[in-house]
Amino acid sequence: MFGEEDPDFGSDHYWNAVRLNGKWYYVDACYTDVYTEVMSRDRVETDGDMNHVFFLFSDTSARKLYDGNMDPTKPGDGLRTLYRKAATDQSYEKAWVARAASNVYSDGTYMYYLYDSTDLFARADSMSNMGSSSSSSSGTKATEYKLVRHKITDKDVVSDKDADSDYETLINFTDKETDADGKEQNVVTVLKDGKMQKDESLTKLYEQFKAEQKIYPSLGLTAAYYNGKLYFNVSNDLMSYDLKTGEVATVKEYNTVSATRDFSKLFGGMAFTVTQDESNATFTVENHPIAGVTIKEDGTLYVSIATNLGFISGKKNISDHNSQGYEFEETDYNPNYTNYKKLQNYMGNPTNDNDEFMWSANFVETTKMSELTGDSHQFVPKSIAATCGRDAFTERRCKNCGLIEAGTRKTQEGTAHEHHYIEFNEVYYTKKDDKGNFNTGVNYVCPECGDCITKPVKSKLSSMMGTEDDYNERLAKYEAAAKDAKEGHAYTATDASISDDHTQITFQNLKCDSCYAKKDKLDCLLSKDTNDGNKANYNSIEKTLDEKVTADIDPKKTTSVGSCEDENGASTVYVAAGKTDAGVKYTATATVTGKKGQHTYSSTIEWSKEKNADGKYDVTVKDVKCDVCGDEPKTEQIGTPVVEKDESQSKAATCEKDGVEVWIATVEVKNADGSATIGTLTSKKEVKLDKLGHKYGEPTFNWTKGDNNTYTATASRVCKNDASHVETIKADVDEKSEGASCTEAGKVTYTATAKFEDGTERTDTKVEEGTALGHDYKVSEKDGWKWTADKENGYTAKATFVCSRCKDSHEVEAEVTKEENDGQVTYTAKATYKDESGKEFTETAEKKTKLSIYYEVHRQDYGWEVDAKDEADLSKWKKDGMDSGTVGECKRLEAIKIKLPDGVSGSVQYRTHIQDIGWESKWAEDGALSGTSGKAKRLEAIQIKLSGKVADNYDIYYCVHAQNVGWLGWAKNGEQAGTAGYAYRLEAIRIKLVPKGEKPPKNVGSTDKAMEARLVGYQTHVQDIGTQDYVYDGAMAGTSGQAKRMESIRIKLPSTMASEGKIEYKSHIENIGWEKSWKKTGELSGTTGKSLRLEAIQIKLSGDIAEKYDVYYRVHAENFGWLGWAKNGEKSGTEGYAYRLEALQIKLVPKGTENPELPTPASAKKEAFIKK
Repeated sequence: MFGEEDPDFGSDHYWNAVRLNGKWYYVDACYTDVYTEVMSRDRVETDGDMNHVFFLFSDTSARKLYDGNMDPTKPGDGLRTLYRKAATDQSYEKAWVARAASNVYSDGTYMYYLYDSTDLFARADSMSNMGSSSSSSSGTKATEYKLVRHKITDKDVVSDKDADSDYETLINFTDKETDADGKEQNVVTVLKDGKMQKDESLTKLYEQFKAEQKIYPSLGLTAAYYNGKLYFNVSNDLMSYDLKTGEVATVKEYNTVSATRDFSKLFGGMAFTVTQDESNATFTVENHPIAGVTIKEDGTLYVSIATNLGFISGKKNISDHNSQGYEFEETDYNPNYTNYKKLQNYMGNPTNDNDEFMWSANFVETTKMSELTGDSHQFVPKSIAATCGRDAFTERRCKNCGLIEAGTRKTQEGTAHEHHYIEFNEVYYTKKDDKGNFNTGVNYVCPECGDCITKPVKSKLSSMMGTEDDYNERLAKYEAAAKDAKEGHAYTATDASISDDHTQITFQNLKCDSCYAKKDKLDCLLSKDTNDGNKANYNSIEKTLDEKVTADIDPKKTTSVGSCEDENGASTVYVAAGKTDAGVKYTATATVTGKKGQHTYSSTIEWSKEKNADGKYDVTVKDVKCDVCGDEPKTEQIGTPVVEKDESQSKAATCEKDGVEVWIATVEVKNADGSATIGTLTSKKEVKLDKLGHKYGEPTFNWTKGDNNTYTATASRVCKNDASHVETIKADVDEKSEGASCTEAGKVTYTATAKFEDGTERTDTKVEEGTALGHDYKVSEKDGWKWTADKENGYTAKATFVCSRCKDSHEVEAEVTKEENDGQVTYTAKATYKDESGKEFTETAEKKTKLSIYYEVHRQDYGWEVDAKDEADLSKWKKDGMDSGTVGECKRLEAIKIKLPDGVSGSVQYRTHIQDIGWESKWAEDGALSGTSGKAKRLEAIQIKLSGKVADNYDIYYCVHAQNVGWLGWAKNGEQAGTAGYAYRLEAIRIKLVPKGEKPPKNVGSTDKAMEARLVGYQTHVQDIGTQDYVYDGAMAGTSGQAKRMESIRIKLPSTMASEGKIEYKSHIENIGWEKSWKKTGELSGTTGKSLRLEAIQIKLSGDIAEKYDVYYRVHAENFGWLGWAKNGEKSGTEGYAYRLEALQIKLVPKGTENPELPTPASAKKEAFIKK
């Protein structure tokens, strides 16, 4: 344990032999009751966690199960028993009780329990066959978890049923459904009204539970029965299922949980009891999952809250008695580790063996069920803060027992936090060498929720067992977490102040709240940590910026808390988020407290395009409504807008920079009698002021005499708008000789011509008399140098010196030096010529070798283009525009590697769009694999870019050959190349480096487009026809002339746009009206199986994509035909007529396009929406 061998650890284990109906069986009471505590040892005994596998099992199965974990040199081959030949009956190993993973309860008719499909003995058989030619994992299924009941009969073992069928399912936690893209998704279904129905709330909770299983060891689903209801745990919620109605309800949710530790108990992990007095608590946790629940015979409910407080946490070693352990929570739980020796051979060699989680503590709460289910509750408001992936909410709970008052939860949508990862340098309890040195690892931890990711290791076990390996998913998460950690803490402002107009927040002091709250509570944030990286994280939790920062408030993140009629009114929370100029991430929040009767109004405020006679803008106010309570004031209550210029935010235009005028409109809303202001509206308008441009005066020339009687000249001119703006350029100088030559004296006139960028041209002259000009030898850059390849030296060079005056010429052998830098060789030639007067002329020139780009692809059926043994030899790779892949063979590209020569300053980075996966979240670079291997998934698009110094000198171009399209045009520097929305494979690729400023390569195919993308797809469910195929980009979905109603619709964007935003939509449905919530990309809007018509629709874009496109749409309505085009959330269809929608068209158009090309038949109406 803890990296040290304990010779006494492998002590004997005992169990019982029992006789039932004349046959002998084994019963292991220890493993049935405390299996987790004594076997995996990563959590203490948990009430409700009951393993019935070891109840009535056989000697035969026991020997297979413990094969490799027994000492065969001891009597009985390591299993000493008198019943080796007697205890051979395996009937009960297949009986219903063998799959019970919780306590079993009875109401006299049924047995109720949590079903776990894991067949430990069958798995032992599978493991014993591993490596043999006959072994197969094809029959292995994913584990199923269900809440079930077994009808009590006079027999425990039924011949025609077994453990996996002798029950009735009440809740199936691992049911499956197929989404719109054909992907199988896990859903939770509940038995209600005689059939299994999807439960959205439980489905979401179960996803949380699965994520928590990767953070906390030995979490399980458990169940208990009480007075006609089953109580069970999912995530941090205690749920109930009504056996009569099939209704599922949230009974309690455990958010902030405090516990006191009884230090008189030697086993500290079982010494924590939940307390309501947080001030006297030993430890407090937030949003930790439930490890198990049970209801004992006295009617007491036991709920065990899981923690990661470990036995060793705080101890220097196992014999350290100065610490009683359990001082802080551990992170970096390794869910893929097993302590079964046989399985370890297939798991790779993980360095993290979870020893720090040994006997993790539970916080145990006890509640009388008579109180919890009684009627004497005192409900009070409760506010729960947002956390990672979970929105903030308010609800009413009993202040005594915590029972949630049904229907009182109000969720603050969009407030959920994103993970904030920090780097944690950890020391494990495994040894890396014979000298006793421990293994170390770099992990990324989110302190707020405890999520942690370590660079994953591929497991052989998955392929052996036929189970899903999430290696690629974990690797992507690891790389994303590493990127996030490099950006530093996620700071919030501690001194935020808001501007009077509520448009900006100013701050200087920052604190990372999530890390601050976990100081000395997590192993990654300990004040006594000596690791430099960990210390830096701890010491930078609080930060003061060099100067104050003023940031614009994001209106989309503004929220309200409370009610307008509360004693203190509703408070408005304003948020500004981003990065400082130094790259520090921040979120600044300012809360403006309201007053009773004060409203938080929003409205549509329209500004005039031109200023009025007073030099101000006119403002029109429409659609005023309180965001909190929905109050809509009358027109006479809305005051006249006050419009003023904000001088503090306005900036004058300069010669080179645009300016801005910032105008603030303020509107007061009065109460009904006009005696008091009950709300204020503000709006900001920014007016761009075009830069002034320079207004230059006449230039002044400055002459400089050079060698050989030559002159150079510069011309300078000053801007009249700003005297500090001086433009100086080099003038072109021509000389005109009158009797003077290189050797004869005479008169020379020099003329300087200055040509400025704005087209202004001025000249100046200078005259010299009585002097010979002298030779002026130069070497032409264009054709004065002759380079010759030389196998030994690389290159030799000759220079031809030509007198610019008399054209006398001389060829000279140059001295050439060679320099290699960043993978590129530069040859420098230096040539010197001495004329008849003894004067020397020296010129230099450079020749650089071309930088190459190398690449290879993994092709369907063929594999990699370069054998693994030859990968280090770049001459085997494709390069510089060569075809990589296949053309005309219909073979998909599955992966790609791209590489620059060693020594180059900078990198090539690339990522691919993969079938069923989408864009990779992390860019691969410098020879790393992008795509997949062994999964038969096509690449559909690619992005490639350069970074570092190489990006300053080169553009990277690339084009692809796509299925059904052929060669597309060239993309460059990170642009997308390929297809989107078609499910077409990439078949080949070309990549080239082009020096900055040079022309792009010529197109290979007939198109200039590098990316062929469908922008919007939509699918309708039509009366008598059912669900139609997706159509795209303005095509008609539905029917025309068949009088068939549309009943539902799904709309999606291509997965290449997934990171840019979503498309949202909602329908007006017969007998229902407008849907309450907007559906998002791919979700169903409308109904199926109810024969209800759609009557109208609204569609809009959200996220960054809304800044790039407008969405247009129109419908074909019963008795009206095609209606006009609506856009960006406007209503389309009819209301009040009971007319069906029959068809639909949707198009995305670049933002702000005037008069977009939209198909409109002559018979179409102009109106998009007709209301009766």
